[in-house]
Amino acid sequence: MCSSDLPLLVSHCAGARHADELAACASKEVHVAAMHPFQTFAYASERLCAGIAWGIECLPQSESIASHCVRCSGGTPVILSAAAREHKEMYHSVAVIASNYMTSLAALARDAAHAADISPLAFIQPIMRTAMENALTSLARDAAPMLTGPIARGDLATLRRHCHSMSAHPELHRNYVRMGLVTADVALREHYIDVHTHNEIVRFFEAELTRQS
Repeated sequence: MCSSDLPLLVSHCAGARHADELAACASKEVHVAAMHPFQTFAYASERLCAGIAWGIECLPQSESIASHCVRCSGGTPVILSAAAREHKEMYHSVAVIASNYMTSLAALARDAAHAADISPLAFIQPIMRTAMENALTSLARDAAPMLTGPIARGDLATLRRHCHSMSAHPELHRNYVRMGLVTADVALREHYIDVHTHNEIVRFFEAELTRQS
């Protein structure tokens, strides 16, 4: 438990907002800080705070008390760099991509499984678990992602068949194509495919979106 003898700290946990939004609370006796838990909170549980990074933005004289409060919650305090503070919205978008967008991807896979009349539990969980393990391994090494599948091998024929099979599912088709465009850019950047193949895939996907609109 944190000591009651510590200075008073007023903070907010909004990842995209700055500490100066609490400037009216600051004084010689009161420290202010933006302290953002880098976690997704779909439900209430203390264990969600264990070991997670908290992005801290505050004045230098407030760093110690802010860090102490994070440690009391079981988290790891990270004082944001000047560049991260300047681009606080970009910092927060990382959390959105890593959690919210991943959740949406799982929902897309579930929708596709239902359309294909297969069990999400039996088919999706193992492959998503392996893909996530591969992704986390790459992140730990700050290495290129381990990409497989038709886009990574430049298999446009399979992509055409996929899209044709989704003709009766316009929302599924649209989201599949949008994810395909993102994946094609990753495949090019990480040298899975060349520029010509990338452009062919992008032209096909863009034509699919135009055709559906």
